[in-house]
Amino acid sequence: MLIVAFLLILMGFILLSLGGEREVRGGGVLIIGPLPIIFGTDQRVAKGLIILALILTIVTFMIFVMGWSR
Repeated sequence: MLIVAFLLILMGFILLSLGGEREVRGGGVLIIGPLPIIFGTDQRVAKGLIILALILTIVTFMIFVMGWSR
């Protein structure tokens, strides 16, 4: 996953440098325990990250519960 993330970031930089002026939007999710901290450049990015944080939290919880049931 780290290699894929690195390649996506590299492709983004290359496309940005070739395309001239473009609007760049971004954000991130920092999950500390059960609490997600979400930051973004606009509301659309933040809403997408909230959905991503919920999905990741649910998947992590499911993996945790399934691991304890064995």
